[in-house]
Amino acid sequence: LDERTIPGQGLVAQINHKRVMRAGGDERNFKFDVADAWITKIEFVPDLHMNGLLVVATGSNQVFTFDVENRVQVSVFKGHSMAVKAFSWCKQYKSMASGGLDREIQVWDWKTGRRSGTLTGHKSPIDDMCYYEKRDVLFSLDNRHYLLMWDASKQVLLDRLNTDEHDVVGALHRLRVGRILVDQDRGHLAMCARHPHLWKIKVIEEQHRGVVRHHNPIVTALYSQQF
Repeated sequence: LDERTIPGQGLVAQINHKRVMRAGGDERNFKFDVADAWITKIEFVPDLHMNGLLVVATGSNQVFTFDVENRVQVSVFKGHSMAVKAFSWCKQYKSMASGGLDREIQVWDWKTGRRSGTLTGHKSPIDDMCYYEKRDVLFSLDNRHYLLMWDASKQVLLDRLNTDEHDVVGALHRLRVGRILVDQDRGHLAMCARHPHLWKIKVIEEQHRGVVRHHNPIVTALYSQQF
């Protein structure tokens, strides 16, 4: 049994595999139905709805949102083909990104509840993701410890980082769950897989027009003296 405090509500969400409960005195306890599925992630998002919503990712390929104040289900996001393990809420665009075993990131429009985009690039299941709203970037981490960076508004891949590139032992112990967290104020990205990592997020401006960035290593190049 896992317990999570819900900020600002004076309540505790209790997670026991196939149920989510609200505790705050015996007379206030109740259960949320999550389609008899395993719960993979739960988070209270205060920016959603009037009083905030409880967002729950499940093994039934769906993400549910619940109004804990009125004890009702608000919405359900369907679109993944396998279990959902991660999601992240973007306050700036009022959208949510989710990902999991199908290796795809689905981007949802919160107002309409419809899918606004699909991001593909991961080659193994996605463990975690988070937005860095100040720079309009979405970070996603898979269970082979590849960290992908996306342009959140254009929904395109910016870069890919192998966090185990210089760790021979770590490369042999992949397929372990990793977690990432962004410090929105200081601009830091923290990651914990086999080892903890902390990076400073900064934008590198291109010095010349016409510079093209490749997503894969460059294997050859041709120089033309005429141009």
